[in-house]
Amino acid sequence: MNLKIVFGSLICSLLIFLTGFPLSAQEEILRIKPSVVKIYTVLQQPDFHSPWKMKVEQKVGGTGFYIGNNHIITNAHVVSDGHYILVHSDDNPKKVKAKVVHLAHDCDLALIKVEEKDYFKGASPLQLGDLPELNTEVITVGYPIGGSRLSITRGVVSRIENNTFYHSGWDAHLTIQTDAAINPGNSGGPVIQHNKVVGVAFQNLPGAENLGYVIPTTVVKRFLTDIEDGKYDGYVELGIVWLPDILRNQGLKKWIDASNSQNGILLMDFLYNVDTHQYLMPHDLITHIDGHPIANDGSIKYKNGSNMRFDEIIERKLSGNQVKFDGIRKGKKFSQSFSLFPPRFSLKQRNTYQQRPRYFIFAGLVFISLTKGYLNTLKRGYNLWDPNYARILYYFDHFYSDQLHQRFKDVVVMSRRLPHNINTYITGRENAVVAKANGQEINSFSKLVEALEKPKGSFHVIEFEGRTPPIILDVEKVKQSNQTILKRYGIAKDRYLEGDL
Repeated sequence: MNLKIVFGSLICSLLIFLTGFPLSAQEEILRIKPSVVKIYTVLQQPDFHSPWKMKVEQKVGGTGFYIGNNHIITNAHVVSDGHYILVHSDDNPKKVKAKVVHLAHDCDLALIKVEEKDYFKGASPLQLGDLPELNTEVITVGYPIGGSRLSITRGVVSRIENNTFYHSGWDAHLTIQTDAAINPGNSGGPVIQHNKVVGVAFQNLPGAENLGYVIPTTVVKRFLTDIEDGKYDGYVELGIVWLPDILRNQGLKKWIDASNSQNGILLMDFLYNVDTHQYLMPHDLITHIDGHPIANDGSIKYKNGSNMRFDEIIERKLSGNQVKFDGIRKGKKFSQSFSLFPPRFSLKQRNTYQQRPRYFIFAGLVFISLTKGYLNTLKRGYNLWDPNYARILYYFDHFYSDQLHQRFKDVVVMSRRLPHNINTYITGRENAVVAKANGQEINSFSKLVEALEKPKGSFHVIEFEGRTPPIILDVEKVKQSNQTILKRYGIAKDRYLEGDL
């Protein structure tokens, strides 16, 4: 008797007993098992409180699936900041090393590659399918916490809409909501329908039971297309602020001279400096995108007749692709076509990975770049009534909407003081934004270092935004103290400035 056949039949029978799936589904699960792997990552993240060092190493787990050529799709958050990655499957328990090939933090996807050439010998690459329909069943496959073996759950697609991705904390893309359990460890695993992958499990909603979110294959396919040239460009940005339902306001319709219009949204402003402002104008009534009529609520009818937000068209474009807008400007119809590109700068509101914070230590004063990582450190119990903290919150939240990025390439903050005789009486400046140093305007770290290394007299003068008093330091005493302070606190270098904008 063929033991493989007997073993396979026993597994099928067991899965049917445990889950109630029909036999055809169980056969499919047996087929994909060798292609679904558990991922172990050892990662290390920067310490924003003491930016000259790293935090203690952490071990995290996740799931991934084989797509061919030893490549695995998983979530970016499973492997970000990782310096050692291992994978194994139920069918091949040998743990082998893998390396990151591409990371897309803006859509929480990663492509990794197993270094052992024949590891997936006999396994079939999983195929990507289309967007599932509402109220249809999907199967989630992965390695959630609570066990070491492959877990299989099923659920129903209950909603398809844009949601913020926790990994970046800023970007919003199309997501699939399902009642299939998605727990820690499931992240990066395939979600299956009709023998094809329709999405990648990636996050749940804290406090909600039986509610998970899936990255649809529209996003996954865009990621794979983007990296075909060997690099990831990222999502293009339209960068506009718009209002829905404006045509219900008769006064507003007359004001923008669009009294005969029946559909469209109102462009109010530009969020940050992308090329869109060369082609569109504030108070344009946008009625069509790539020929699709835009409803008053900002939705369009897409290929399969489903409603989607108009900017889903933008979501699916790659760097250099064109978009066409039709609308009404000052009572006259207009049409504009132009190419779209990712922002040519790093968005401050995103979480950062694979990146150390910039810092500079001067006379025991620690200066750091204002980033989301730094703010997240402060929000754990920081005094919300501190005016300096209120100011950096404003600078961070309105960096683009209030055009602060036109003034600052990098917002420099004095984060803390390493006590020493030279700075004993310098208090109340924590989280103050640096405005000037030795008479020079400070809009980046390079400017701060340049200014403090070239004093104009016998004293260093550091000024701050708002009413925070300046800091005055004796030039000669600073020279004598710098190395002493670094040695006292076990700091190897007084600065890290790489990646200065």
